[in-house]
Amino acid sequence: MAKTVSEGVVHVYWLAAEPASKAAPTAAEITAGVDLTPYLTKDGVSTPSTQNMVDVGGLDTNYNAEVVGSWGGGALTLTMFRDDTDESDAYDLVVYGTNGAIVISRFGEGTTVSDKVEVWPAQMHEPTLMDTAGDEVQKFTAAFAVTAEPAMRAVVA
Repeated sequence: MAKTVSEGVVHVYWLAAEPASKAAPTAAEITAGVDLTPYLTKDGVSTPSTQNMVDVGGLDTNYNAEVVGSWGGGALTLTMFRDDTDESDAYDLVVYGTNGAIVISRFGEGTTVSDKVEVWPAQMHEPTLMDTAGDEVQKFTAAFAVTAEPAMRAVVA
């Protein structure tokens, strides 16, 4: 099993509309989106990860048995650099209430047929500027409400 780092490998795109098929977005749909990868900090991708369990333990046992329940929950958050010279930077892209989809490719560009990607239907929130700090560039966070179940094992068509 080969271990893979995230830097230089993971790619993230914003699509202005959800792909026709979440399970099989086309390469054209992805490349028509905005590549957010150059703006993302190395720790800048945070996906919802709630895993809820349901108690099924009966009164007839001391064991607290569980089965899997719902999953997801919370915002998908991107932390990005702010660019004062690029009029089409990521900060200007993030507009409150805008709907679309985030596509995450964890193993390369994600724009070739058969590439594995995640498709997250999403709605943008207002970007939040991060506090100033010494020896740091300006950054902001963008939270996205996940509006429907994502396709976690999508394959580019």
